[in-house]
Amino acid sequence: MNSKKSGPSDEAIGLLVRSRRLSKNMTQEELGNALGISFQQIQKYEKGTNRISASRLSDIAALFDVPVEVFYAQGGSAARGSKNILSFEPYSLLSTKLALRLLRAFVQVSDLGLQQSLVHHIEHLAALEKKKGKVGRKI
Repeated sequence: MNSKKSGPSDEAIGLLVRSRRLSKNMTQEELGNALGISFQQIQKYEKGTNRISASRLSDIAALFDVPVEVFYAQGGSAARGSKNILSFEPYSLLSTKLALRLLRAFVQVSDLGLQQSLVHHIEHLAALEKKKGKVGRKI
């Protein structure tokens, strides 16, 4: 194993960092400034291009006020190099700004019937897109 080359676990951890950052409405530049590094470095971490050192991951966890274990989701599968986390639906949903906006707006709707109608409508639109042969953009 080449310890300098990034791999699936680095991608998974980067995705979780991105999800946390977006959930805090923080830009890459703001996160970089808080950590004393460039936003370009944050991009590389989030894409899994560069590995995040243990000390840097600890700093990120402290900044987000979460235990470092949060970044080793699904019983440590990310640490073992599993790509499962990359396709784990909740995390993929949290990796886009539009999905976060949709989720934030959705939870503000208190009427259960209206929530069900919204879900039904979006599922219907997705089915129409699928029927046309269009696929959603990769998350």
